[in-house]
Amino acid sequence: MIFPPYSVFGIPLIIGRFAFIKTITVKIEQALVLYLLKNKQMSLQGIGTFSIDIPLPEVTDNEKPIVIPANAVSFVYDPKIGEDESIIDFIVLHTKKIKPLASADLDSFLTLGRQFLNIGKSFTIHNIGTLDKLRSGVLEFR
Repeated sequence: MIFPPYSVFGIPLIIGRFAFIKTITVKIEQALVLYLLKNKQMSLQGIGTFSIDIPLPEVTDNEKPIVIPANAVSFVYDPKIGEDESIIDFIVLHTKKIKPLASADLDSFLTLGRQFLNIGKSFTIHNIGTLDKLRSGVLEFR
């Protein structure tokens, strides 16, 4: 039995060049920070509304990190806020996921955060801030 010159166990191998394409995908938490920076306001279901109160410079260089000052973000607690479709669309755009999956991922992330708050732990959204639940049930942002 004669095999082609490039074969393994009789299966011919395809030899060619492969280009590794760098795809940039972000996680839910990173997408939320980008959304807040772009839109200056973000409403998360069951939690409340975050907003940036001071003007930030426009980002033209993606390699340069954005520094958000400590007092730049404010928070208004509102547990009755529903899902914001524009956040879901933004997550779909940046994570390359289908819309139902992006919605489920956001809901899962926020549910986990609410569970942390309910057991007395802090819920931190990196580069935005930390939420703590007071004894009165109100969320405090720092």
